[in-house]
Amino acid sequence: MAGSAYCKGFSSCTQAVATNESGNILTQSVTSMWSDLDTNWTAFGPALTSTNQCFYCYAYTSDGYSNYNAMVVTAQKRYSNGLTVNANFTWSHALGIISTNQSYTLDNAGDPFNLGADYGPQFFDRRFVANVIASYQLPFGKGHKLGQSAIMSRIVGGWTLSPIFSWGTGIPINFATGSYQESGQAFDGDLSASAIPIGNVAASSLGNSQHYGITSNGTVGVNGDVLNGGSGVNMFANPAQVFSEFRPFILGVDGRTGGAGTVTGQSRWNLDLGLTKDTQFTERVGAQIFVQAFNAFNHMKWGDPSMNLLDPADFGVLSGQYGALTLGGSGASANYTRIIQLGLRLHF
Repeated sequence: MAGSAYCKGFSSCTQAVATNESGNILTQSVTSMWSDLDTNWTAFGPALTSTNQCFYCYAYTSDGYSNYNAMVVTAQKRYSNGLTVNANFTWSHALGIISTNQSYTLDNAGDPFNLGADYGPQFFDRRFVANVIASYQLPFGKGHKLGQSAIMSRIVGGWTLSPIFSWGTGIPINFATGSYQESGQAFDGDLSASAIPIGNVAASSLGNSQHYGITSNGTVGVNGDVLNGGSGVNMFANPAQVFSEFRPFILGVDGRTGGAGTVTGQSRWNLDLGLTKDTQFTERVGAQIFVQAFNAFNHMKWGDPSMNLLDPADFGVLSGQYGALTLGGSGASANYTRIIQLGLRLHF
């Protein structure tokens, strides 16, 4: 590169690189930096595939790998005294080199010569999950002390309460360096290397719940300040301190890129309720009235925050509802305002 126009006006090509590529260096944009340098080689000319052949070079391989281990505990109460309960608890750990759809072409391996560099928690690595499903026939009507007469039995009898409760710990957050090319993984990357903890910081000690009334230090999490139109809610009690505990991934210094992330998001829980009334008017004619409440307590669950070393203003800020169910969304694993459905079914 010596003698090229790139180095002209500088005391050395090292100084030229440090000056011309300062933006790429500070943002860990390795691919962009090497692309700039590649067009200025005077000894043997451009060498990168993106310079000579294709800017986006899609390649597929079946060499990926992952592993999932889990312990599942199930408890069941068979029907008696009007009550049935099914419950399960899962303790699991999912590791791999990042899981996305096989047809997805935007997630380049951080290091195609060492796929293990991307090894870490998967995006769906939810460690603990519990579900409880129950059905309870309320003790009113025929055969019970209250409402034994034919008329009262039809009024107060036949009610069944059916709750569904779910709870799970958070999933990894890609607390990223931000450039999506920290390992030189080309221009079409969609996965960023995880930020590296400084010292012996344990991700589990950072906290992952909602903290209200948080005011930033003027830099980190500033977009969450109420005076700036923010919610005043942050996933960390002291976002500036947490931000300072991490540094960018450095190529040639760090090993694995962190997988889906080293920081865990917020835990989730929800309760849905169903209430059904069965009434038999005659031997052949009857009716069923049902009420179903989704998110019965109408509780708010915040979406996980943006965590990016290149975006300190939004760091840790909670500003929207988790996977909110909308007319345009699938609603899978969504949290939404309480929805109540009423229904009537006649059978004869």
